[in-house]
Amino acid sequence: MKEKNSLFEELRLLRGDDQYPSQQIKEKLIDLYLPSTVSDLAINLSNITSQFYALQLQSIGEQYGVDKIRLHSDKLFYNLGKAKAEQALIKDSTMVRDCRSMVMVAISAIYTSSPEFKFDVQEYTSDYAVIHLKGVDRYHRAAKQYKIDQYLTFPTLIAFLDGIKDYLQLSNIEIQVSQSVYDENSNIDCTYIIKQNNL
Repeated sequence: MKEKNSLFEELRLLRGDDQYPSQQIKEKLIDLYLPSTVSDLAINLSNITSQFYALQLQSIGEQYGVDKIRLHSDKLFYNLGKAKAEQALIKDSTMVRDCRSMVMVAISAIYTSSPEFKFDVQEYTSDYAVIHLKGVDRYHRAAKQYKIDQYLTFPTLIAFLDGIKDYLQLSNIEIQVSQSVYDENSNIDCTYIIKQNNL
């Protein structure tokens, strides 16, 4: 077995009881298919998640019509936003309920589910927050791969943030995208403004 795979040792609790037909086959499988680092594992899991998303939407389009693709995508991200907000509150029951909590939940999702994104929190007050995201939008990439991107609205994070907002009962919060640019490789450069609506 190549030296590259320190991850195999870290995953011993999960992979320790696997039984192989021979040591040679074990080493070959680990060398060929097991990611070599935690970062590689996270990216691979992220890729599978986005492909599942795109393939499911492609199937919905084929069965029910392409006009249903965006509807299902938006609903999925909205519900994911609610789920992430619920998870964040379980971990931090004293979380403040204002613009800052929107950013906190978004970052919690990046930590656990979106390793490709880099974030820059540019403003962080109770009534005004700005978060800038850069990196590969895996959902955009997968949608392009399966030729359904023209039926979707990007960035998909808007519906996700709406789900967070509604779960946290922040009806006076407004979400804006001040800039959103994609390149040909689905790299995004996007700024989200989260502000309290005083009307």
